[in-house]
Amino acid sequence: MRRADMGTEEAKIYWISPGCDEGAGSNGDGRAADAAERAAGRCLVLDAAELKRIYDFDFDRSTDAASREKSVRRDIALCQSLQAQGFSVVYHAAEMFPQGSFDAGLPWVDAASAPAGTLPHAVRESGTKGTFYFVTGLSAAGKTTMGSMLHDRLKSLGRKVLLMDGDLTRAMLQEFDYTRSYRERAAYRDSRMCKLFTDQGVDVVSCGICMFHGLRKWHREHIPNYCEIYLDVPMSVLEQRDPKGLYAKARAGLMKD
Repeated sequence: MRRADMGTEEAKIYWISPGCDEGAGSNGDGRAADAAERAAGRCLVLDAAELKRIYDFDFDRSTDAASREKSVRRDIALCQSLQAQGFSVVYHAAEMFPQGSFDAGLPWVDAASAPAGTLPHAVRESGTKGTFYFVTGLSAAGKTTMGSMLHDRLKSLGRKVLLMDGDLTRAMLQEFDYTRSYRERAAYRDSRMCKLFTDQGVDVVSCGICMFHGLRKWHREHIPNYCEIYLDVPMSVLEQRDPKGLYAKARAGLMKD
């Protein structure tokens, strides 16, 4: 996910600890007031337990402190990426986690201590689903370039839109495994994440090679507003561009598959 050009200074991340009374930061009818209400259209809800299922981690948060902290740090990276695109985030934590164990200066707002009327209201299941624009093609086809242009166009039309890119997601999560099993797992993880956002009424532009037919089938079956965009670029052009040197290495016999 890339950093937005504007609006990030208004976006906040609200930490909802177990047992926290969310009404403390809202007015009587459960809806946020004034400025927070206006920001409600750019507010996403994340739940730690749901993210754990999406990430499909191989450990249990409740058994190993180091693994639990790693899990929360990944959640933090996701929240900050969303904030960078101008979205406030209401993050429901799975447990009380000692804030002192994290880096100082993280942009968290403890919902339990938030002033009345400052906690944004966000609906977990929006009545209007967002559209999932999936830009796919081979390496060097221009997926990120075209996806960025589409994102900017939708944003200029007043749409609530997020940009997700496979390379940026790997960098965000600090995971650089390119084995087939990992790539398939990561692809389904990213798609489930996109569905989480479109279910909350946000358009998502996602860019990826998507070598798995089953994943595209999953998109069509599980995401109501799905638009698949394939960039059909001649191999000669791909090899001429080759920004990562993949085609040159393959031609030289240094890479397989």
